[in-house]
Amino acid sequence: MGEYVQQTLEEMTNEVQQLEHAGLFDHSEVKKIVSRRKLFEYKLRRRVKDKQDYLMYVKYETKLLELIWLRRKTKGYNDKKVEIEGAILQRINKLFRLACRNWPQASELWESRIHFVKKVEKNRTQVSSLYTRALQVITNVPSLWLSAAKFELEVISSVESARHILLKGISFNKNSAVLWHELFRLELLYVHQIKRRNVLKKEGLLKKVSLPRYAHNDSVSKEVLQGKVAQTVFKHAMIENPGSVNLAAGFIHIVKLFKWATDLETEMFDFMFESFPEQPQLYELKCTRLIQAFEAKAPGCGTLPTLQKQCDVLLKQMMAVERSEQTWDVFLNINYRLLQLSPCPTTTQKFLLLLAFVERFGSLSEFWMILWVKIYQYYADGDLTLELFSKGVQLFPQSEDLWCNYLLYLADKKGCEAARNLFINTRKVRKDTLRVWEVVLSLSANAYTDIQSAALYEIGVGECEESLAAILKEKYLDWMYLLRDINKTRALYKRLRRTVGLREQFFKQYIDIENSQCEVDSEKIRAAHVHLTQEFGTKSVDVWLDAMAWEQAQGDLSRVSVLFSQAKKSLPDNLIGEFLRQSTTNSGTN
Repeated sequence: MGEYVQQTLEEMTNEVQQLEHAGLFDHSEVKKIVSRRKLFEYKLRRRVKDKQDYLMYVKYETKLLELIWLRRKTKGYNDKKVEIEGAILQRINKLFRLACRNWPQASELWESRIHFVKKVEKNRTQVSSLYTRALQVITNVPSLWLSAAKFELEVISSVESARHILLKGISFNKNSAVLWHELFRLELLYVHQIKRRNVLKKEGLLKKVSLPRYAHNDSVSKEVLQGKVAQTVFKHAMIENPGSVNLAAGFIHIVKLFKWATDLETEMFDFMFESFPEQPQLYELKCTRLIQAFEAKAPGCGTLPTLQKQCDVLLKQMMAVERSEQTWDVFLNINYRLLQLSPCPTTTQKFLLLLAFVERFGSLSEFWMILWVKIYQYYADGDLTLELFSKGVQLFPQSEDLWCNYLLYLADKKGCEAARNLFINTRKVRKDTLRVWEVVLSLSANAYTDIQSAALYEIGVGECEESLAAILKEKYLDWMYLLRDINKTRALYKRLRRTVGLREQFFKQYIDIENSQCEVDSEKIRAAHVHLTQEFGTKSVDVWLDAMAWEQAQGDLSRVSVLFSQAKKSLPDNLIGEFLRQSTTNSGTN
């Protein structure tokens, strides 16, 4: 294996010599480039290959290429591009070819290769060819079909090619909503651009506005301009996916973007109501359509009371069909949008009554409970709002938003002590989260005694789940240090470091605290580094590098050597290479 790597490196000799002769890199930088390439070449020749090795090699060569361009610009040197950039581009393309040959079904490899050609080589023909080759072997990734169609439409400006790609993608992925929607959007966009061109032509502005090439088509039939092709796409999608209301709703959202397609939108709505008469989502879409027409002051939309009556009729029809959490959500959502059209105390009070009705007789979701409380904070007195908060956390004891707002509001109205007591007394019925703890701890910083705050921290680090307790231990240590008592901080660190579930940040935070002292205690910092490597030395390269860097700064090179040996024994095989590379780079920098 070594002789093949050496042969490959020798083939790079002319390239790296030109880098140095041109003054783009100095001798030490060229040596590092060769060293990195050597490491990558060895990885590529392992018996068990990994596509990530190819991608990392490509990434390194691409970054090197960008650095060369930057230095050329700075130095004003433009010679030897074939020998330098040409060689790198050949190497990258070769790596991509090998990777795509070894893993032809890996879509991320093809996407990376295509992205590289788009960004660096900017060869449209090659990009189209790569998309064709990729889609011949990968047929079940809709995003790849979509990307290819988008390239043909936006870059090549070929609506025929984009349509062909999407149709072929749909033939392999008949249930892909994104492909059906994009084909529908394509047909509408095509008509839109042609209509726009016709308008500009009549106004004599055609030469002043840039339009895509496919818009310059004078032989488009009347049926196409009416959106019949898009309508056909919609019908075929619904035939292939019967009963998919979400697919149908997606078409509605797209057609709304094209103002000229109102007739098509009406036909689609009629079809959906015939096909899905019991779907709450359709009633919401129809009400939304009426509201949007009113907001746009469309002809014939009527007054606000008329709109409210129309929506009430639709909502009653929906509730007569089914009463579920989804239908109640639609009911409240439409009424809330109507409230926003005419916000005043009367309409707000009506909406609050609707919320109370749904809470009592229907199914109120967490979202509406939170909104109810927020409105109450402006329109009701403190005691009524607190009662509603209490009801809210009983209905949704796991709601982080409700608990945070409840504690803050209670602290504002009844004092921080009341909020603290509520927090402690309800720990068994709610889920502890970092956000809720941060609210309580922020209150403790302003209103509690040090003893009360410490008691809160002790509850957190002793009773919370491990991941949350680890963060609270870091906050506890920081809070203790802010009391300006380094001895208590050291005692707390000594006690907490023996607990389980600590993060690296805990030890690093303590090291920063010791470093910030007027008289730095090197032994305590060294001991903290030892604790850190004992805890995380088998899974983190950085803890060893940080410890070695600190010892080197102290001038104790023998200790650096000991840590280097310990790291090689402790780290697993997959991290040894990274450790050796970074430690060598750091020592070379120093």
